[in-house]
Amino acid sequence: AEISNGLLVLNEGSYGNNNAELSYISFNTKLTTQQLYKSVNGKSLGDVAQSITLINGKYYIAVNNSHKIAVIDTAHFSLLYTIDQIPFPRYLLQVSDDIAYVSSLYAAAVFVLQLSTHTVIDTIQTDFANTENMLLDGPYVYICNWDTACNYVYKVDKTTHDIQDRVMVGGQAAHDLAMDKRG
Repeated sequence: AEISNGLLVLNEGSYGNNNAELSYISFNTKLTTQQLYKSVNGKSLGDVAQSITLINGKYYIAVNNSHKIAVIDTAHFSLLYTIDQIPFPRYLLQVSDDIAYVSSLYAAAVFVLQLSTHTVIDTIQTDFANTENMLLDGPYVYICNWDTACNYVYKVDKTTHDIQDRVMVGGQAAHDLAMDKRG
C-alpha cells in the first residue's frame, strides 16, 4: 500500500483472540489495506491494541492484553522493537525528548519509559489501579485514574516524576482529559 495520504486505523481486535491489526485507508484511491501489520511483519500485532502514539517519528502501539508496546517505523510499518516491561499498557504520552509516560490497566502506577533505551527507568505509584489517559501542560502531567473509588486526577511534575497534587473532579473514575479553548 502506498502510504502518503490517508488514515491509519488501529483495530483493537477481540479480547483473547490475538487479532489486533492495522488498516490503512487511502484518500487518493479510496481503497483500504487490511492486515497491514501482519502482511509486513509476518505475525499478528497481538491481543487488544489499546492505543497508537506517534513519538519521535515512530508509532508506539500499546497492546494491552499482550503486555507489550510494539514500536514500528512510519514508512513501512516494520516492527523495530518490542517493549515488554509494562503490564497491560494503555496510553503513552511523550513528556520530554527522551521520556514517555505509560499508563497501565490493573497497575496502580504510571511507568516512566526512557525512549532511547526502551526501558522503564521509574514508576509513579498511584493510589488506585487502572491509570488511563494523560495530558501534558507545561511542566506538569495530569493523569486519570479509571477506578470507581478515585475522584481526582494526579498532577505530576514531568521532571521529577513526583505527584504534586490530587485535583478533585466532579465524578468518579476519570478516563480522559482535554485542554479548554484557552489552552
